[in-house]
Amino acid sequence: MHAFKYHRPSNVNDAAALLKGEARALAGGQSLVQAMKLRLSSPSDIVDLGGLKDLSGIKASGSEVTIGAMTRHAEVAHSAEVKKAMEAVNHKFEEEYGLAAIDIPAFGTERFLVELTRLEEQCNLDFKSRTSLITFRRKTLGALFFDTVALKVIRIFEIADREVHAWMTGFLRPLEQQLSHSQDHTNSRIEGMARIRNAETDLVARLEELEKLVEDVDAQRREWDLHSDKLASLLEVERDSSLA
Repeated sequence: MHAFKYHRPSNVNDAAALLKGEARALAGGQSLVQAMKLRLSSPSDIVDLGGLKDLSGIKASGSEVTIGAMTRHAEVAHSAEVKKAMEAVNHKFEEEYGLAAIDIPAFGTERFLVELTRLEEQCNLDFKSRTSLITFRRKTLGALFFDTVALKVIRIFEIADREVHAWMTGFLRPLEQQLSHSQDHTNSRIEGMARIRNAETDLVARLEELEKLVEDVDAQRREWDLHSDKLASLLEVERDSSLA
């Protein structure tokens, strides 16, 4: 790990002023610290955000819940405000979209973090002691590290990834089924509306045809009335001539 300057500001403005150049923010430290230990990251300054109370905590205001960036996952998971907000969201989805609430089982990553911490402590004993540095060559230490610690870390992340996938599938699949059913229902309504629109268009066209037919019938009726008047006039003239 390369040398660096450590800062722990007490407010957001001081933290923003320190975060410049090659400085990096330290929040949880699970990624940055490990990268620094492996010399994959070499920041000039570390700005610890753990002391910024303005960035942590959960605040509920009306229908909104604000979760600070530094709020721990455990706090969110056990927050009454968050649970109440999620219940309101589920209720709204159920009312507006017909989606029933999904029970999400609890899931935690604490056991994986404990195992990673244990491996890190074991690594410090086996590979960073003076005895190991004197006894083994650097290449040998690298091979031993990969065959022991690195493979175990990879295994831990593989198990965590598999369990997270199974956990997400457990509540996403029923939700996908509900969404699919809702989509089918929506498509059926859209198709029904399209049929109604087509029927309305056909009805309008039929009414226009009937109106045209009525106009034609009226025109023929007027024409026949004229013929009738002419015939009546002719018959009246002939009758008058015969009487004379």
